[in-house]
Amino acid sequence: GASGGTVARRRILMLLQFLGEYTEGHFSLAERLAAALWRKASCLEDWETIASLLLPGGELSLTGPAHVALVHLAEAVAHLASEDTMATNKPDGVAHAEAVLDRAARAIAPRIPALLAACQAEPASMRRAVALCRHILGHCAARLNSGTGACEGLLAGSHGEAASQALKTAFLRQPDPDTLEYAADALAHALDLSDAARPVVHGLAEGLHAQLLRLLPLLSSGATSTGASEVPPADALFAVATRLRILAKAFDVSMCRVREFCGGVLGLLDDRANALANNVPPTVGPQLGLTLIELMLLVTMRHAAALIQPDPLPHCVVHDPIDRQELKLVPTAAKDFCRIACSLLHVERVPHVRSGVFAAIVALFTAWSNAVMFTEAVRAGDAGAAASDTPWLRMDDDLTEVLCSHLGELLTEANAVPPDSGRFDGVAESSTSKQAYAFSQLFSTLQQSLGAYGLDEMSSYILSDSEKVRIASLVCLLLGSCQHPDVADSSLPAVVLAQALSPREDLQETAWGLLRRLRREAHAEPHSADAFFKMMLHAVYLVHKDAGVEVARDLSSRLLLHVGVGKLAPILQVSLVAALQAGVLRALSSDDACGGFLGTLVPWVTKHVVDDNLVHELALWIEGEAQASVPEGVDAAQHCDKAGLPAFLASCKATIARGERAAAGAHSRGKRAALPPGIEDEDRGVESPADDGVVGSQGDATSTPRPSATSAKRRRGRGFMSQSQRNPNGP
Repeated sequence: GASGGTVARRRILMLLQFLGEYTEGHFSLAERLAAALWRKASCLEDWETIASLLLPGGELSLTGPAHVALVHLAEAVAHLASEDTMATNKPDGVAHAEAVLDRAARAIAPRIPALLAACQAEPASMRRAVALCRHILGHCAARLNSGTGACEGLLAGSHGEAASQALKTAFLRQPDPDTLEYAADALAHALDLSDAARPVVHGLAEGLHAQLLRLLPLLSSGATSTGASEVPPADALFAVATRLRILAKAFDVSMCRVREFCGGVLGLLDDRANALANNVPPTVGPQLGLTLIELMLLVTMRHAAALIQPDPLPHCVVHDPIDRQELKLVPTAAKDFCRIACSLLHVERVPHVRSGVFAAIVALFTAWSNAVMFTEAVRAGDAGAAASDTPWLRMDDDLTEVLCSHLGELLTEANAVPPDSGRFDGVAESSTSKQAYAFSQLFSTLQQSLGAYGLDEMSSYILSDSEKVRIASLVCLLLGSCQHPDVADSSLPAVVLAQALSPREDLQETAWGLLRRLRREAHAEPHSADAFFKMMLHAVYLVHKDAGVEVARDLSSRLLLHVGVGKLAPILQVSLVAALQAGVLRALSSDDACGGFLGTLVPWVTKHVVDDNLVHELALWIEGEAQASVPEGVDAAQHCDKAGLPAFLASCKATIARGERAAAGAHSRGKRAALPPGIEDEDRGVESPADDGVVGSQGDATSTPRPSATSAKRRRGRGFMSQSQRNPNGP
């Protein structure tokens, strides 16, 4: 009622007075006040009263610092409510937060143009106002997708068009990057809520697209001088490309003109690579180059989704303009992007740009493989679907080599930072309004760090310790989420797993994150289980090659501690033994016997995560067949000693004996417990536990007889290894 609104208004004004007196103009501290009063002050949930004070033209409308403070406070409340709607473990909190946002949407959504007009003169206030619109429109879109009608029709018709136009104006006029990000997010939500928003966003992208195509030739290698201009072409292109880069997360800013748009952007990136290779000052500076790299990636990812998942289109590109003929050029554009990226990684002197190129290529291969695998999974479930003929994007040896080289440089620099300095707390596996994906965080870090140097080329660029750690951690997280076969078969994931030895906990966590994903997938099918242990073997091999047996054995021990406790699932046991066989073949078939490599695999056996019968069969296979892989003309005994085979075989036998003793002890204790008091085993004629065989598959007291020679031979004939693991040229 009116009296309730009066009380709420009076309390809000008291809070604003408090902010004005005690924050000294630092209204960002409103977030702390809102957090302290969340669900405790009903006045912060009375959005009709907040709107009457916030929007211009009313009798009670605020102006000046009080209005700025209220914008900050309202955005902070909406932010808290948005976070609570995603808290799956607090159903009561979710319902309360949704009710708060419902009231905010009814009060603010139809009046977005008035809100933005009232804040446009103050950049800080405008940033918070656009963020408030993002929270409200995001909530309305979520309600629409969930089928609840609490916000239905708030942006219907002219309201949706007016809100979209106001957000478009803010996107074109505001210089602050955060404001641009918030406006792009709000426009993306508006596309879901109102049909009138699509022509507005289309017109915005079309206008920026035309400006980009007009400016690109002015910086190309064959451009002729056009005389002095009010704004240098590089500066103008950077401003346009920045807006296109941000809008590209919500809409295809290339307008699906692949040849024209991608060709122009790739041409400028190629010009920079050629200029650096020839020691010529490039016309494209590092900050503009980094912006074009991210823009090219975002556009290519959208095109790949539209090409590979055509029917029905995925939600992320459902509003984009689609041209099937142009989309056929996407694989060629992606290959050209990889080629130019490889050239840049060879010649680029700016570490920010090199890391941006690295991240862009990994993200491109991740998006491509995700689209292909999702489409194949859908078609596998549809018996009448046609077979997929979409080409995979492949990674050649040259690109793999430069990616591995740059990853090594990043991790070397990050591990050189003292462990108590520059700590990075990680990133969520899925994006929230509080924490973005690793890709978004990485490019944001690179842009902010490089922005301090300006647009011109400098003689040197320096990364702080915290930036080195943050960039290395985010790059490892990107690699940890990539399931592209070429990336998985390369040394890149193995290098990430090797960070289990890092002195820094934040880099160790990137290794554990990748290990968790691989272990989770390994339970699904034998192929994934094989890939899991193959990657672990590759990591141990790389560390052994660089640091020796002791360090690699330490890595084996650390990785096995995170694989599981007790006996592994049967599917994992078979794959682990197959990986051990591959390691034995790799060591014995090598001319130098890999310098005692088998000693690094001893923890894989002594950890006792595999049934003793499988270890026994592994030992029989080593004694019977494995030694035949020793190269001709080499003394077999000396070669096996050099590879560490006797010690490895002894560890297998010792593990089997330990398991037999444990099984025998458990069996004896069980028999003894069943006897009446005072009667000994001998008096009851109990057989010796030493004759009972080996421990059961789960390590309990149930004895299982050792497999016969015939069954063991049959198992060896079938083999544990997949085709890739039988290759003696690599683990």
